[in-house]
Amino acid sequence: YDIYLLVGTSIQYKVQKIRQGKITELAMPCDQYELQLQNSVLGPDGDASLPVAKLHRATSTVTAFQHGQTNIVLDHKSLRMQGASRLPNSTLYVVDPGYLGFKIQPGDRWVLETG
Repeated sequence: YDIYLLVGTSIQYKVQKIRQGKITELAMPCDQYELQLQNSVLGPDGDASLPVAKLHRATSTVTAFQHGQTNIVLDHKSLRMQGASRLPNSTLYVVDPGYLGFKIQPGDRWVLETG
């Protein structure tokens, strides 16, 4: 899945493994797998001295620093696969917000007070 983040926001990834139909969560970082950010592309007004996003490996958290896009890939440490497209991956886009929405519950009634 593609992920869209605003500058300054972050997402924490979890890794799950399916073996014989059973799903288990892998504690990251681990000896077998590692998350990597690859192929970053800066936005039109990007600053080459800053990354698009940064991965904090201890917590598997990616934080967005500037507009652009990057790929996050789950790499197997001992099996350096040649076909990167076969590795679990996702594209992370750092964007401006498109809109701001409000949903008030219960009742969908709300009041905006000013002054």
